Amino acid sequence: MAGRVDAVVFDLGRVLIGVDTGALAARLAAHTTRSAQDMLRTPEARALAEAYETGRTETDAFCRDMISALGLDLGPEDFARVWTGIFTRWPDMEALFAEVRARAAVAILSDTNPLHWRAIQALAPPLAAPDAVGLSYRIGACKPDPATYAAVVRALGAAPERCVFVDDLDANVRGARRAGMRAFRHTDARASRERLLDMLGDG
Repeated sequence: MAGRVDAVVFDLGRVLIGVDTGALAARLAAHTTRSAQDMLRTPEARALAEAYETGRTETDAFCRDMISALGLDLGPEDFARVWTGIFTRWPDMEALFAEVRARAAVAILSDTNPLHWRAIQALAPPLAAPDAVGLSYRIGACKPDPATYAAVVRALGAAPERCVFVDDLDANVRGARRAGMRAFRHTDARASRERLLDMLGDG
């Protein structure tokens, strides 16, 4: 599909910023009798995380319920500190984000929660204020639900076919295409830069 690109929509984790869930599990395991391998895979923990990421529970309740579900000897503030300590800045992707923004609108569409979004904004200021954001906890759904793509396109005020979506998961890329967007899977900064600059050169 060729034609003008008005906006580029980026996923956050493992696209614009590094995420280490293994380290999170290990740090939490230091405060319970559970193993790191089992830490975040229990049905109860997964359900609590999903509820938080889709805006069905508040931060205080999430922290309290996760502490209880995992049997952690942590208070809510300490749990929140561990929960948010999983991100690393990716300067190459921050640079690409800025380079793209000089040529088109940029947006973020992410399955995330209030604690993680605040942590990312503080850690990586270049990502803190895109032209539009679509966050699962505000939308009430996670990708590849059609509502997520519709929300960010609506926030951009752009036609779906003039938006490019970049994500590290094939399922989310396919969802964006079904929503009428152009989309591709992110593998590394160099490949994504080449592809985006080529697409932004159209028209």
